[in-house]
Amino acid sequence: MDAETLKSAATLLGGVGTFVGSVGGFLLGLRRGKISERNAHPTIYAYDNGRFCKDGKYWREYNKDGEQIFLFEEAGVSDGFQEIFDSRRDILVRFPINGGMSEYSTISDRRWRNIYNVLPLRI
Repeated sequence: MDAETLKSAATLLGGVGTFVGSVGGFLLGLRRGKISERNAHPTIYAYDNGRFCKDGKYWREYNKDGEQIFLFEEAGVSDGFQEIFDSRRDILVRFPINGGMSEYSTISDRRWRNIYNVLPLRI
């Protein structure tokens, strides 16, 4: 990544601490052989007013001020989408692994609706 891209990514993340922590964890995982560069999925998906950050088996959604607003559990990867589930609200969210329009659905109707255009960060 060039310097301008990194600067934009840090701005989207809304906090250097989260950014550095994610990078450090990812690099440590690479060093220990737990993550291969070929199949590593992004651990952060940024959008205009916030971001989704992977934290173990959970995904945390943060607003632009860096406050956690929702907690999701990882549901898996299917058809090129990372899927996450919020059991408190019975909502599924999925985002294209390579970025693009994310979608949400309720469990009861399973109709996907556009929600955010996301940028995956592979650091």
